[in-house]
Amino acid sequence: MKGKYSILKSANKGKVLISGMGGSFGLLYSAILHIQPDTAVIVTSSKFRNNVAEVCEKAGFDDKSRVHVLTMNDVFAGFNETPELLQKIWPIVEYAEKIIINLTGGTTAMQWIMQSAYEEASKKYLPVERVAFIDRRSSIEQQQNPWQLGELVEIEKIRKIT
Repeated sequence: MKGKYSILKSANKGKVLISGMGGSFGLLYSAILHIQPDTAVIVTSSKFRNNVAEVCEKAGFDDKSRVHVLTMNDVFAGFNETPELLQKIWPIVEYAEKIIINLTGGTTAMQWIMQSAYEEASKKYLPVERVAFIDRRSSIEQQQNPWQLGELVEIEKIRKIT
């Protein structure tokens, strides 16, 4: 068991990005460019699953072995999928040096999964923080050209802890 632990620990070191991705690919694109993760965990729909590779390639993150895509069954009302998805995420992130969770991107249910991942990681005293990305262009512009770098908002730096 000790040998297996060492392999897992060394394989999962570094910075891990956890993000949802819906039809607005620019948010994930911006997240990858800003965060520069060693590993990425992307929660998306079966409809957009194949687009994750394109987004990663456009952002210069094209080592597919470092990208883990998890598919939701019901991206609009699949809040109950959270426990199962978190169980799939933990083996990937549990030994990360830093976990960055993107709260933007995807549906409300995906964003709930991101917030739940943050809360669970916090409970386990893992090095986790939340970020958000802003694209001030119109939705039409965002759809026509998603490959524009958005603004990074570091939630933990602006949140006042009392």
